[in-house]
Amino acid sequence: MNLRKLFCTGILAGSFLVQAAQAQYTLNLKPGPKEGLDAELTYMEDACHNSGQPLPPHLINSGSKAYMTISDWTWNEVGCPGSTTRSLIKFSGLSTLPPGARITSATMSLYHPAPISGMWGNNYFPGTPLSNTNEGSVYLVDRSDVGTWNEDRVDWTDKPGYETGISAAIPVTNTQWNGVSTTDVTKLVQEIVNGGGINNGFYLKLNTEVHYRAQVYATSDHPDAALWPELRVRYTLPYTAQLSISPNPAKDKITVQANEEIASLKIVSVSGSTIQNATSVKEHNAFVSVSDLSPGLYFIEAITVTGKLVRGKFVKE
Repeated sequence: MNLRKLFCTGILAGSFLVQAAQAQYTLNLKPGPKEGLDAELTYMEDACHNSGQPLPPHLINSGSKAYMTISDWTWNEVGCPGSTTRSLIKFSGLSTLPPGARITSATMSLYHPAPISGMWGNNYFPGTPLSNTNEGSVYLVDRSDVGTWNEDRVDWTDKPGYETGISAAIPVTNTQWNGVSTTDVTKLVQEIVNGGGINNGFYLKLNTEVHYRAQVYATSDHPDAALWPELRVRYTLPYTAQLSISPNPAKDKITVQANEEIASLKIVSVSGSTIQNATSVKEHNAFVSVSDLSPGLYFIEAITVTGKLVRGKFVKE
């Protein structure tokens, strides 16, 4: 028998060809202070330099703050005519996604904190006097230079670049404080998987960096764990294992053939109970007696040596 032809065409009299179903998996990430990686990058004009600080503002690392922003603002009370802020965030747990995963959905939730002294908060909300829209975008941090930023050292002057090919939209805010900003990052996460799993994080910025616009988010260093950044990913894995069952319908015995080596095989009833385990399994083939079975519909469940589960069904006459 030409198994290659069988599994490519699925044409064989009296047999039933089955391809394994795709399973749905979920990955939820909500890193705290130990695992979380996020940092704020701020550029301020020279006039903004506070002589009481040891470094100019654009050289200050903000990786341990309880909040981060994307904004364009002025601080006139301290003689600062303008500043621009962007943010970085990395969910290291994305490295656990297996090669070949197909991302069906990926949602990043960034939570707006309670009021912070000395800050305006999100500028756009119903009734705001600062009505400039504050939508932003999420990009992939440049993956051509892995390890280009460190939460404890990165600042505006040595910030990494970002890839412009794919982006995700950060919606406008609807509250000044509290609430959540939810962004669909499905395409970005899929790009990480497609790129061999190289993950250098996400790069967040306003679409229009002109003041007065701001979004404020809690970081993984925030004291309230409920406000830590969150990423929810759903994905499937491709299954290529296939099997045929013949004859089908069957009276006395069946032959099960697979395009991967079979590790174990069993017959299952329509109620899910195991009826019998196959004892005669040889590489890609299993020979099973069904003479003692009552007439009706049954299922075959086979596990391949690579761990794939593949199912088929047959009718006992």
